[in-house]
Amino acid sequence: MGESDQIVVDRITVDLVDPAQCTPLPTASDVLHRPDQAAGAASVLYPSGAVLTAVESLLPGRLSDTGLIDALTACDRLRALVDAKQSELLAELAHRDPDGEQFLREEAALALHLAPATTQDRLDTAAELTSRLWDTFDLLRSGHLSAVHARILATATVDLPDPVAAKVQAQVLRRAPGQTPGEFRAAVRRAVAKHHAKSQNEKHRAAAAQRHVRREQVEDGMGWLTLFAPADGIETVWTAVNAWGTKTSREDQRAADQRRADALVEICTAALALPGLPAEHGLRPSVNVTLNRHGFSAVFMLCCRRG
Repeated sequence: MGESDQIVVDRITVDLVDPAQCTPLPTASDVLHRPDQAAGAASVLYPSGAVLTAVESLLPGRLSDTGLIDALTACDRLRALVDAKQSELLAELAHRDPDGEQFLREEAALALHLAPATTQDRLDTAAELTSRLWDTFDLLRSGHLSAVHARILATATVDLPDPVAAKVQAQVLRRAPGQTPGEFRAAVRRAVAKHHAKSQNEKHRAAAAQRHVRREQVEDGMGWLTLFAPADGIETVWTAVNAWGTKTSREDQRAADQRRADALVEICTAALALPGLPAEHGLRPSVNVTLNRHGFSAVFMLCCRRG
C-alpha cells in the first residue's frame, strides 16, 4: 500500500481500505430489489465473471441516475478485463508462431475481422503489455485503465530501451486512471521527451541530414516540387507563402491553394532578381520556358546569363 492509500488524521497515519476488498458481490436479490446498490458495488469490485453476471441482469429502467453512471463504470471496467484477456491470448499466439509459419496470425485476423496490419499492431501491443509493460497490463486487467490507454503507451515505447520504457511507464501510470486518452497521450509524449531526449535529438539529426528538394515534371505543362526539411523550416516556408498569398481584392478569384502556389513562384522569381545571388562560373541563373509543338507540356530549363 503506497502513500496515496493513506491519510493523516490528528497526526496519525491511517491506512485506507480498498473498497473492492470490503464490498460484497451483489446477489440476484440485490439486482432485483436493490439495483442501485448492486450497480454501485459492481463499479468498485474487481472485474470478474460474477460481476458481469450481476451487471448483465440489471434493468436500466429501474436504475436511478446515479445507478446508471455506476453501471456504465462497471461496464467500462469489465471491458478492460476482456481486453486484457485478449492481449494474453494474442501474446500466446505470437509466442507459438513467432515466424508466422503456422499462419496463426492470419487465422486471428480472420477471426477478429481485422486487417493484417491491425492484427500485427494488436500482437505487438500484447507482447509489450505482457512483458516489460506488466504494470500497465495489471491496471488494465483490474479495470483501472482502458485498452486505448494501454495501446498509446505500448506504441510510444515500443522502440525505447527497456530502462527508458520502465521510467516512462512509472511516470505516466500515476495519473493515467483519471486521464482521458488525449491527456494520457500528451503525458506519455512529455515523459518520452524527458527520459529519451538524447535519442530523440539523434533521430532528428539523422532525419534532418536527409533534407532535400525534388522536382518532377508531369503532363499539361505542370510539375511537382517536394520539400523535405525540419519542421521549423517547413513552418517558415508555409508562413511566408500564406502571407504572400493573402487575398487583397475582390477581383482576385483564385482559391487559397492557387494563391499559395502562385506566391511561392513569385517569391522565387523575386529572389532571382536580388543582387548577390550566387553565380556559377560568373553567370547568373535565369529560367526559360519552352513549350512543345502541342502547346501543353512545358520544359523548365535552368539557364544562365551574365550578371
